[in-house]
Amino acid sequence: MQLSDIVEQTVRLPCELQLRESVFSKVVSVFEFTEVSRGDLSILSFRQPSIEWLNFTRQNRLLMYTGDLYDIVIGPVANDDVYPTLQLYWTGAIPADVAIAQLKAKPLYDQYCFLTEKGLSYLHFNHSYSTDNGR
Repeated sequence: MQLSDIVEQTVRLPCELQLRESVFSKVVSVFEFTEVSRGDLSILSFRQPSIEWLNFTRQNRLLMYTGDLYDIVIGPVANDDVYPTLQLYWTGAIPADVAIAQLKAKPLYDQYCFLTEKGLSYLHFNHSYSTDNGR
């Protein structure tokens, strides 16, 4: 499940899955998670690509992350559109500043990753709709 605050992204993903994985039902679920409700959560937030985000993403892709544990991580999606740039940085072919500049030139999409029951308890279901029938 991918959570984002960008409606176009959440509608596009089920359509891509339908084509790639022969999924027949395309449903978007809408949840509420507001600034006010964040309370005492431990949240790591990357608003844009940074060297910290590059390294955090790499460590998680390699299952090597040993840093602080968070209830929620928010940041750009490391999807197929940005993966070539990430690979170039991770292999040392380009420095961090070049990778960050290349990533900032692309349309980036946010994702929210809820990692604990505590974090999930702040996420409240609103409604869902089929992307076949619109909203």
